[in-house]
Amino acid sequence: TALFWRSFAFLNLLEGFSKPFAMNTSDHNLGIPLRTTADVNAKFDRETVRKGFEKIIADLKQAVDLLPNVEKHKSRPTQNSALALLARVYLIMGDYTNAGSYANLSLQENSSLLEYSTLDPSAPRPFPLGLSDSNPEILLYTCMTRSIFLQSTLTGVDPKLFDEYQDGDLRKKLYFEDAGFGFHNFKGSYTGDSEYFAGLTTREQYLIRAECYARSGNVELAIADLNRLLVTRWDDGFVHLTANSKEEALSIILRERRKELV
Repeated sequence: TALFWRSFAFLNLLEGFSKPFAMNTSDHNLGIPLRTTADVNAKFDRETVRKGFEKIIADLKQAVDLLPNVEKHKSRPTQNSALALLARVYLIMGDYTNAGSYANLSLQENSSLLEYSTLDPSAPRPFPLGLSDSNPEILLYTCMTRSIFLQSTLTGVDPKLFDEYQDGDLRKKLYFEDAGFGFHNFKGSYTGDSEYFAGLTTREQYLIRAECYARSGNVELAIADLNRLLVTRWDDGFVHLTANSKEEALSIILRERRKELV
């Protein structure tokens, strides 16, 4: 558990305080100090971005072997949490072979999706509480502090993003509410309350695996994964998507990723 949470923290810190991972620069771009002891007097210099990611991966692989299969509370990591986080880490690194493999392992453990048609779009908080067992997609529950700025009627979601949701897409009313002044506020957090969800879900794993399939040229499996997700997000008028090339499939998947994980 400690290995998992340290890896989770290191990843968030690397994304906030270092340059993005890149094969040709991560050996010399500075990342974060990789603190491995609770001794506040111990000194740790900043390591490279690559060493930071290597540490995260090594610790998560060890955590997979040590964590339990099931936990009573969704705020506690399991083996599947570690698999899902490994998929995310490898995707960030651009290692699509490993990202796809770990997403596949995670989905073998849990491939459940929430049927959005069962939710009430008029509710101020339409999603079930994240710490309950009512949302089968949640693999690990964590949240961020909510932002009053983003909930103000004077600010909101980019109208260009909101306009990408078509009629019949249930996310349009489940994720957003009209704040007036031409803006829509976000209300679709998987926490089920006003805080923003920041954990791990099966939906992210479907999107990771679909992207990796597309990048490897397996268009059929890529679009199949995406349709498996989207059919739970639409009303009865959903038309299954198709793609004629890996480039087209990738473009569709990345667009849907942005809409799904907003």
